[in-house]
Amino acid sequence: MTEPAPLEEQVGIKGHNLTFAGVGGIIKLLPEDFLVHEILPNGEILYTGDEIGKDVGGMYVHFVLWKRGLDTNSALKRISKICHHNEKDFGYAGLKDAHAETIQRISVWSGQKECLGDINLPNLKILNPIRQKFGISIGDLVGNRFQVRIRNTQRNVNHSEWKTVCSESESNGFLNFYGLQRFGSKRPILHKFGRYLLQEKYSLAIDSYLGTESKFENEKISNLRKMYVKKESLAEIYALFPYTYSFERRMISGLMKRSSPEKIIRSFPIYFLRLAISAYQSFIFNRLLSKLHTKRYELLSQLRLPIIGHSTNMSTLPLEIKSLLQDFLAFDNLNLKSFNHEIKKLSSKGSERAAIVKPSDVKITSNLAKNDDVQIHFSLPKGSYGTMFLREVI
Repeated sequence: MTEPAPLEEQVGIKGHNLTFAGVGGIIKLLPEDFLVHEILPNGEILYTGDEIGKDVGGMYVHFVLWKRGLDTNSALKRISKICHHNEKDFGYAGLKDAHAETIQRISVWSGQKECLGDINLPNLKILNPIRQKFGISIGDLVGNRFQVRIRNTQRNVNHSEWKTVCSESESNGFLNFYGLQRFGSKRPILHKFGRYLLQEKYSLAIDSYLGTESKFENEKISNLRKMYVKKESLAEIYALFPYTYSFERRMISGLMKRSSPEKIIRSFPIYFLRLAISAYQSFIFNRLLSKLHTKRYELLSQLRLPIIGHSTNMSTLPLEIKSLLQDFLAFDNLNLKSFNHEIKKLSSKGSERAAIVKPSDVKITSNLAKNDDVQIHFSLPKGSYGTMFLREVI
């Protein structure tokens, strides 16, 4: 479901680009309300699985993964257990939302084609496993095609107004924020965890991850976080945390063994730690975009804003952008050198990202009789969040 504005503001999301007043409503009430189809490098949209081609031999197996209510990494963990693959051998073009029904292309080195072809679970299916000579890596896609149902809309919008929304969306675009799922949809904490990693304050990183509550979490979990903050029995907290909260359990286990906070952090998968630092970079990007849009910054639609890192060249940036970034980092007691982390695999050079993104092939239909059901179809380039376009419509 869509989150309240204050939660979005916690991760720097503020402001809108469309002049549309908004229709209200909720998304993701059910996973099938939010369908995502990957768009392949050749421009084809994944639907049946046949779009990835035919078997040509090779050491990689490509397949199309259909999943419902699962994030990409969780789905691949299940597949690796069933077919005895190493999780590190999987490749994908991009992560897909857990609270959705998604179709994407996956590769696996030296995969078991026959085993993969037999996987057909209620919320996970594999389509058209074929052998290829290359693996898939992040960015090997054009973008994604979305089909979304907005439920419980709050006002009636006629056909003419929807037509205007489609036209304005394609011509003016939306603010290209990183969505809540980048930080934690129910508990946006990952950017704060990443900030502590950059500050090399590992004890605070653990405390924030274990002890930060959210009203959107299960009450039982919130109570466990309260117990941690009150310094109650670690053994009891560990025993009560569900196995699915593996990161919390790993932290508590390390504390029970009296391991140093740095040693506990270093025991975590590199992908998770890199994701946390990336979340902090995304937070800074969101704050920058919010500030610039508030000031109606000229030529925002033509700008690619920096994703801060140790190689960001401040001298080439417009003075206003440079000043804002320096203020953000100084407030957090960080600088560009902070991104050249002591754990080398966590170092980040930085990059850049479009400030405004224009969706394509936007189609909107509504049930005027019911006045609570809108279907919206649109395509976005890779790296952009469908939820960020939808928040402007909603």
